[in-house]
Amino acid sequence: MDYIIQLNYYAYLHYNDYIHLLITNRSYYYNKDYNNDLIYKYYLLKKFSNRFVEQASLIVCSYCNCLSSIIVFEKRLSKLGYPLWSEYVYYAYWKTKK
Repeated sequence: MDYIIQLNYYAYLHYNDYIHLLITNRSYYYNKDYNNDLIYKYYLLKKFSNRFVEQASLIVCSYCNCLSSIIVFEKRLSKLGYPLWSEYVYYAYWKTKK
């Protein structure tokens, strides 16, 4: 099995499952064909809207960093018992940060 990307696993798996699949083989995880920024952009588009992804690209350096920051933040929110933020709450937060 040379190329797992040919089957587009990322389109059918949750982002955590896709990362765990890549971690099973170090050469897949560090390969630019399997673990590139466009896949993380796809997951952000799936989670939020196109407008959100465009706004976030102005703030962060890569989609991978953006998605990982959101995941860590949402885990912390759920651990503390708070509801997860919607897209509009992120916009309000960014507006207050400016």
